[in-house]
Amino acid sequence: MDFEKKIFFASNSYYNVGLEQARVRDLSGAAVSLKKSLRMDKYNTDARNLLGLVYYEMGETANALVQWVISMNLQPEDNRAEHYLNEVQGKPGKLEVYSQTLKKYNQALYYAQTDNSDLAILQLNRIMEENSHFVKAHLLLAILYLQREDYLKAGKVLYKVLKIDKNNAKAQYYMEIVKANTGKAEIERKKFKQAFSHRKMEDDDVIIPPTYRENTGWQTILNILVGLVLGAAFVFFIIMPANVTAIKGKHNQEMLSFYQQIGDGEHENEKLQESINRLEEEKKELEQQVADKEAQRALQIQTCEQLLTILGYLQNDELTNAAHVYVQMDSSSMQENEVFTTILADVRAKVAEQASVMYLQTAREQVNGGDLDAALANYLASQEMKDGGAQVWYEIGQVYLQKEDKQTAAEWFDKVIASEPAGSALSEQAKNARGY
Repeated sequence: MDFEKKIFFASNSYYNVGLEQARVRDLSGAAVSLKKSLRMDKYNTDARNLLGLVYYEMGETANALVQWVISMNLQPEDNRAEHYLNEVQGKPGKLEVYSQTLKKYNQALYYAQTDNSDLAILQLNRIMEENSHFVKAHLLLAILYLQREDYLKAGKVLYKVLKIDKNNAKAQYYMEIVKANTGKAEIERKKFKQAFSHRKMEDDDVIIPPTYRENTGWQTILNILVGLVLGAAFVFFIIMPANVTAIKGKHNQEMLSFYQQIGDGEHENEKLQESINRLEEEKKELEQQVADKEAQRALQIQTCEQLLTILGYLQNDELTNAAHVYVQMDSSSMQENEVFTTILADVRAKVAEQASVMYLQTAREQVNGGDLDAALANYLASQEMKDGGAQVWYEIGQVYLQKEDKQTAAEWFDKVIASEPAGSALSEQAKNARGY
């Protein structure tokens, strides 16, 4: 089994583990397994789509959308992620609710970090009403209750978390703290004591107050009047002030929430825009990767077709035609293919002389046309196929001289002077060009 297949099977194995964990609501464990699957094979869209569902179930809608958008870019056709995106984005106002929930969570986190736990708890309770599956918000609320030593409320919140994600490590750790400070056995003991602390009354038992005496008619009327007066006083002095205080408190909370939304709206909009920009950049990168792979694949197909054409010409002893195709072929995309390079080396040996001549003819035409860079590349390609001798060396030196690379030009002229007989025409031309 080759390396790519091993990676493929490993990725699917982690996906299967994550799928089973998700089925039994071990969401945090499923997320870990699915991330491992994607590290092995980022094109595993089934694992990526399931990871998005896990995030969505844990209330992390933004992370879910990221996974589904990437999945659609990797596999635009026949992809379940399209259905998930339509479900979230197709309902009016749904994305706005998710966005507001995330803003409120960030604000609650800021309140918690700045020791303003009252506002943090108020904000988190509102989040619970909008998104009851937001695990991170539940955990933050539980921590705040633990800081206040309100273990019963913390326990209720953690119980909800464990119903959503039964193996959430943080929730289990905090639940142990709750149990250590409440104690189930102690609660049961108190219930037992209260249940048996009094004797059960029999049907014929009568309780008579020690100060009991029958009232006369006037006393009854007087008692009624006194009761009315006391009732009116209770309403005026106790109930009404309490209602007024409650109304003011509710008004203050609503105003606080209103000012808070105004204050953090701009900041959170900037963060949301940054997320959108980041997703757009990732989309462009993925599109570029796909385009590069398609271009490389097209080049490989073209190169293989050219090689087959060359082999056909060689079989018919048409060396000139074979060399013509060879000099036009770009074999860079097939350098890692051992079979291809072996065949190409054999072809090269057969067409070397013809190809060298063609490279040389093309180079001279390009010099006359003023394209010195292309001409130099073809001169060197001709030399690589077959050494052209002193005349070609001299021409290469002239190209470098026209490009104002005098040092390299001098090296080629020196080769001409060293190889040609003293006093020969080509030797004298090289010396003049060299500046002797």
